Amino acid sequence: MVEFKIHANVCVKGSKKRTIQYVPELIFTQLKYSYMKPKLTFNVRMYKLDERTTNVNTEYALTKTKPVIDRKTQILDAAEELFSYSGFDGASIRDIAKRCDVQLALIGYHFGPKEQLFEAVVRRRAIHLTDRRIAELEEARTASKDQPIPIRKIVHAYVWPFFERVIDGGQGWKNYAKLMSQIANSRRWQPIVGECYDETSLVFTDEVRRSMSNCSELTILSSFQFMVGAMLAICAEAGRYEVLPGGTKSAEDLESIYADFVPFISAGFRAVNK
Repeated sequence: MVEFKIHANVCVKGSKKRTIQYVPELIFTQLKYSYMKPKLTFNVRMYKLDERTTNVNTEYALTKTKPVIDRKTQILDAAEELFSYSGFDGASIRDIAKRCDVQLALIGYHFGPKEQLFEAVVRRRAIHLTDRRIAELEEARTASKDQPIPIRKIVHAYVWPFFERVIDGGQGWKNYAKLMSQIANSRRWQPIVGECYDETSLVFTDEVRRSMSNCSELTILSSFQFMVGAMLAICAEAGRYEVLPGGTKSAEDLESIYADFVPFISAGFRAVNK
């Protein structure tokens, strides 16, 4: 979107001509645009100012202002894309700068070393996910009225925010899903993954514990990890569905997959609650 600023010379009865930048209540009678000059001109029939009305017939110049470009977001988007396809080691800072058309030094200025840029990429979308997951869980708690939450609702509260973003959130979220599927179980990246997701995971496993009182701690944690692993494998859209008979080639089918995912994972939780 191109923004404009209005600069106008206006004569008001009983006062000197002066320049203003904002003109309310304009009635346009002519409008023309010159492609040779960056100026938009028009004539005004009536202008109301300070409860005094005066008839004017003057030219206003609208000068273009450059749209604001969020360089940090551009860098994060480019880094996310390249990291998701090439991994941390395969994507260089030079590649990222070229992808988002910025100077190499600008990346270091905003994010520091490459490791810190990678961590910023992981952290950015985690904030949205954790907020959505906690909100979904609070709704389930309210509906359960202090009783243990049904496992199916716990599963939904955790996995649906991720599925929903991959389905409707655009290519950036698809890239993020690919990236997280690569690093979720990597020892190398456990510090940043833990920083972003451990607190929320503990909240959810506490609720699972209330609903699965017959399970050991190891069974609860293992079941939770089975769920997370399956979620990441599906949302990463790594291509397995495309090569299997009856598989999907469309992200829209993720909704159908999700409809089967929740009862399948929920049944697994219940089966180990002996």
